[in-house]
Amino acid sequence: MRNKRTILGVPLSWRRNLARSAAIAFLLITIPVAGFAQETTTRVRGVVMAPDGSPAPGATVTITDTRTGAQRAASTSQNGAFAFRGLPVGGPYTIRVQTEQYEDTLITDVFTSLSEEAAFNVQLQEQTEVEEIVVTAAMVQSMELAIGPGTSFSIEEIQSMPSIQRQIRDVIRIDPRVSLGRADNGA
Repeated sequence: MRNKRTILGVPLSWRRNLARSAAIAFLLITIPVAGFAQETTTRVRGVVMAPDGSPAPGATVTITDTRTGAQRAASTSQNGAFAFRGLPVGGPYTIRVQTEQYEDTLITDVFTSLSEEAAFNVQLQEQTEVEEIVVTAAMVQSMELAIGPGTSFSIEEIQSMPSIQRQIRDVIRIDPRVSLGRADNGA
């Protein structure tokens, strides 16, 4: 038979298990707290209301970080609420609220602070009549005549160049890519 060791009537193996469990519980409680202490994001929330003051459920709210062009979209809840979490701190942000029943609303130059929440109440307006304009375009056909490096000279440059015989060779010589040889091959 094994001799069980006890302290104050509690087997030693139970005490080890209890100590291990207490250490695990301590870690599970403290690690998330340390994670929240390192938060580097912000939140934007708000409520979208119809012109009569009632909530506007199902409206599409889009937030755009104008620095990067990154967008996030959400639909409002039954009470007209929306929320965006985990946004980079700073701004400016643009918030756009769109519905089929009411005029679109745009909020610009929204700046946020670290670990703080920016809150907005958005009051929608009745839609006004909008004239539809249709623009049709076609690509213009173009042809590239010269391929590769080139040089152009204005009339002022040509007239101001020193030239004894007024030959094109005098103008071409100023281009460093051109080498003019002698007509008699150096003879």
